[in-house]
Amino acid sequence: MLIFVCNLGVLGVDGEGWSEQRRFTLKHLKNFGFGKNQMETLIIDEAKELIEGFRKEGGLAFNPAKRFSLAVLNSLWIIVTGSRFNQDDDHITQIITDYFK
Repeated sequence: MLIFVCNLGVLGVDGEGWSEQRRFTLKHLKNFGFGKNQMETLIIDEAKELIEGFRKEGGLAFNPAKRFSLAVLNSLWIIVTGSRFNQDDDHITQIITDYFK
């Protein structure tokens, strides 16, 4: 059996590498509930939180990358741990801010 590590992930490969990465990813996401109604509900709730975060900006210009990053992080964090970060959590906001410097 040939096992290889691809640093490009699912989005950075094509052909056979893409097919293998996709199968691997879907198999493991299904183990966490991907494609089930419960996961859909969690993601919809997170999308609602994201929209509410946009509204909090009051129509002013802002960098949406931080809010999108937190929404994605929360979606994955809920799947793995069953808990989420608050949109206004100073600690996680600082981690995301440091990432985008």
